[in-house]
Amino acid sequence: RLLALLREEKSQFASQMSEVHSTHEVERRQWEATLEDYKLRTKEMQIEEAKTQTRLRETSEAKLRATLQSEALKERQKLLEDHAVEIRGLEETIEDIKTAPESSAREDTDDIIK
Repeated sequence: RLLALLREEKSQFASQMSEVHSTHEVERRQWEATLEDYKLRTKEMQIEEAKTQTRLRETSEAKLRATLQSEALKERQKLLEDHAVEIRGLEETIEDIKTAPESSAREDTDDIIK
């Protein structure tokens, strides 16, 4: 009779161990799935962060290019204005020479050349 009780207890213990093992495997798979999901979400966040950094860099570069182009345009405009002033001055000098008496024109021309 004691032997039968031991066999029954052994059978119940084996059944419980099988159930524990099965539960452990289910939980292990759930944790693995959770971990894989976490890894996937982390990777997606890294990709989004990289995209954001790229957009920020591109925006910064575009702003810098626009600023440089604007400054270059202002510089060109200033040069054009300076050239226009110089040309007007030369034209006025030429007009003055044309309208001045002959001897005075030669002196003015000599002054310009010097």
